[in-house]
Amino acid sequence: MKVIAHAIRIGLSRSMDVPSEVLVEVVMSVFWLIWGAALVRIIFIDRHYVAGWTLDEAMVIYGVFYALFGWFFFALRSSIVQLPAILQRDEFDQYLLKPVGALVYLIVHGLEVVRVVDIALGLGVVAYCWLRIGAPSPWYSLVMFVVSFCLSIIVLTAVVVLFALIGFWARKADQLMPLAIGFMQAGRYPSDVYGGPPHLLVGAFLASASLSSIPARMIVGRGSWLLIGEYAAIVATIVAGVVILWRLGIARYCSGR
Repeated sequence: MKVIAHAIRIGLSRSMDVPSEVLVEVVMSVFWLIWGAALVRIIFIDRHYVAGWTLDEAMVIYGVFYALFGWFFFALRSSIVQLPAILQRDEFDQYLLKPVGALVYLIVHGLEVVRVVDIALGLGVVAYCWLRIGAPSPWYSLVMFVVSFCLSIIVLTAVVVLFALIGFWARKADQLMPLAIGFMQAGRYPSDVYGGPPHLLVGAFLASASLSSIPARMIVGRGSWLLIGEYAAIVATIVAGVVILWRLGIARYCSGR
């Protein structure tokens, strides 16, 4: 916790160095939120439902998506995403010498604190649209939403880490990150729209969209504890894969030294 608190303090001081840049970041966050919401609104121009979702319910999904994207910019873009570049510059040794685990430090050392605004805006959209729907779900749906949203954050972090860890074997792996970000864009729409014959591309879009659709299902009353249990099992499997790949990557790096 001390490491995280220290990283937040550094991020705050870095953000406050140029207050005008913080203002620009906030304005652009609001702009992109409105722009993305307009794209969702467009598909509802001549219909009341899309894949069984109303506009307000789809906006809940979009709010979750925006908050998750905010997490990517807040915690991942300037930290673990830079691992391939760190390996290219032969600077990884200094991370192995940190008093905390190298992987933990890599994830938290580059926090972009101003991006908390993105997370807050996304969750604000969720709350607003949930109230517009009439808050029909029981109180425990909020608990299920919080749990599933945290699970989605873990999945997003784990997937980004997986892409970054490829850098141990392919030093140009940072060029794959735009591909991952592209697939993340699928999360702005309900996962149900990605139907059709099953194949790899559809599966990738469906998996990405599920990160935002599953928490949204919980808060609009379409979820269940069984779904959360299944989601948690998938999350545990992904995290285990990350740990294994991390250890293999460290072993490869050390053997090469």
